Amino acid sequence: TNGGTGVCEISGSVPGELSGSYDECGGTLEVNWTYTDDCQRTISATKTITVLPAPAAEFEEVENMEITCQEANSFEPGSLSYTNGGTGVCEISGSVPGELSGSYTECGGTLFVDWTYTDDCQRTITAKKTITVLPAPMAEFSDVQDISIACELASQYEVNPLSYTNGGTGACEISGSVPGELSGSYDECGGTLYVDWTYTDDCNRTITARKTINV
Repeated sequence: TNGGTGVCEISGSVPGELSGSYDECGGTLEVNWTYTDDCQRTISATKTITVLPAPAAEFEEVENMEITCQEANSFEPGSLSYTNGGTGVCEISGSVPGELSGSYTECGGTLFVDWTYTDDCQRTITAKKTITVLPAPMAEFSDVQDISIACELASQYEVNPLSYTNGGTGACEISGSVPGELSGSYDECGGTLYVDWTYTDDCNRTITARKTINV
């Protein structure tokens, strides 16, 4: 408007013209209005619109967990999804692979999975999952059976090593053998001998086995 009245009035409205650009990191838009009156006089106006960046994405929720030692041998970290809930050019979504770290032995341990994503706006989000690896099962000795031997053979009796295993594989395996310890006594009237096997693993768990020999 020019504030005039009657034939001196110049007033009305014109549509604006939108330009500029933006993406998930924001941008700038402009609206331009132009009007040329019948006297060939042109007026213009410009409005600048600052588009703020879309919200940063967030990872989906992760939960800590426990797994057996044997499961840890084949554990895969997997991918984790992220999104900012936006649509169109404001959408930030996808998934990233996890990075596995930490260590464990037959006595257990701790693994970690870390996910990291940096968007095109140089904003970084992270997520971490803690995996507690439980100790592998204790080893067990091979079966032993009590026996009876003649008095003449008792002095020649040889104590053999006894094997043990927990059936695990890889870092979860506990296996081997230990020598036996002979005790007891006998005479011409007979007696009793014992063979004892003892093994303590690296987790300070002890297993024992005993064989009774009737002379």
